[in-house]
Amino acid sequence: MSKSNYRLYMEERENAHVVESNNGFATATETGDYFYITDIFIKKECRSIKEASKLADELVVIAKSLNYTKLLGSVDTRANGATISMKVLLGYGMNLHSTKDNIIYFEKSI
Repeated sequence: MSKSNYRLYMEERENAHVVESNNGFATATETGDYFYITDIFIKKECRSIKEASKLADELVVIAKSLNYTKLLGSVDTRANGATISMKVLLGYGMNLHSTKDNIIYFEKSI
């Protein structure tokens, strides 16, 4: 699959790592001790097929290649679907890390 314009944009603008499939995408940035999964988007009709986990697993491969041992993820409590997003992160094996303002952070050793 060739790189989408979104991927090229995020790599250039944010120095982000982006993985994509026909069903969605996930982005991550290098943040101190953590490889921070900043966004995951999966088409509605594909959300029950573990696509988010597949993309997160691809990011873990990148994180490990960069010598990271911990993932960080977050949920904005004001976002649509925040409860579902928290369940997805917990289901992926992430644990509560901290909260700040309306953001809940989760972490996972890899």
